[in-house]
Amino acid sequence: MGAGWLLGGWLAAGALTGASPVAAARPKPPAFPTTAELRTIQLATFACSRENGAEPCSRARSLADPLMDNPLLTSFCKDTVWSIVQQAEPAATNSFQRRDDLDRAGEQLLKRCQQPSAASTRKQDDGPRRPPAAGGHGAGSGRPAGAGGS
Repeated sequence: MGAGWLLGGWLAAGALTGASPVAAARPKPPAFPTTAELRTIQLATFACSRENGAEPCSRARSLADPLMDNPLLTSFCKDTVWSIVQQAEPAATNSFQRRDDLDRAGEQLLKRCQQPSAASTRKQDDGPRRPPAAGGHGAGSGRPAGAGGS
């Protein structure tokens, strides 16, 4: 019996059970970071800002860096993550500007990188829509009703 027969039998068995070697090799799709994960990165960023030490800054960079490869995150989020990765370095002088930049990036992280909730998306979609302003004297002309005209 040849190797082709064994491989064919293995593929046939996989087809019968619904398992495929391609499906087994497929990597798990990325997910949005959890609020707890983002909060951990945020606290590490604050620690780097406050302590200006090698260990807290290295921790902030190593926690934030994997977010750069997540295709689900927006460029707005990744700009914030990039700020953390670039700025979380110990400095000779822990200036106010350095601390402020790191603290701002840490604060923005939760706002910019969380998965949009279904409730907030629904509110935006179901909101009242104003018709476009028509030219002339109708609604949207900028004049109060009865203000005269042509």
